[in-house]
Amino acid sequence: MCDLLPDNLTDVQIKDSVIREKIAAAIYNKRMAMGLTQKEFADFLNVSQGMISKWENLCYSFTVSSLFDLMDRLSIPCEIYIDSKPAEKIMK
Repeated sequence: MCDLLPDNLTDVQIKDSVIREKIAAAIYNKRMAMGLTQKEFADFLNVSQGMISKWENLCYSFTVSSLFDLMDRLSIPCEIYIDSKPAEKIMK
């Protein structure tokens, strides 16, 4: 893991940690299913081995677009659910 987590995390920090763990596990599990080392997986994805390590050790903050791109390239289903009401038009 990148850093040990402190005891006094906020709800947002806890949610962030849970999502990072899910992403890291999905990447690691895919690599293991493919039977690849980090270096081989990095070559497959055209990234550095260090980047694979960062992904798998929760030390990388994905943008939404980079996350969807990676998950698509790995054929890993990825959805983001936000419970929100549709925006209403503001009438003037």
